[in-house]
Amino acid sequence: MIDKRHYKMMKAIQNTEILCKDMDEKQRSMCSYLYEQKYIQPIKSNHYNYEGKPDIFATYPISYEITESGKVAMYEFEKDRNRWRIPLIISIFSAIGGYREE
Repeated sequence: MIDKRHYKMMKAIQNTEILCKDMDEKQRSMCSYLYEQKYIQPIKSNHYNYEGKPDIFATYPISYEITESGKVAMYEFEKDRNRWRIPLIISIFSAIGGYREE
């Protein structure tokens, strides 16, 4: 399961191409967690570290894309979040309808 922070990060990745060099440390750690869970995958990578210096031992991603399992996790999060909204709206309308004068 993902939480609200991860959902927002995945939504941002889905809607815009966020470059890793523009991310702060918190966003990078979120992306590494989502990558470990196989919710996102790098679409481009280079052999430079985040400071722009060449690194021959590791490749760093330039940006990410959402995988199919990530899309499923986002759908599940939206479904769980919206589960209480429909009964709440119905309850509000029935409460308002009960106070209506005839």
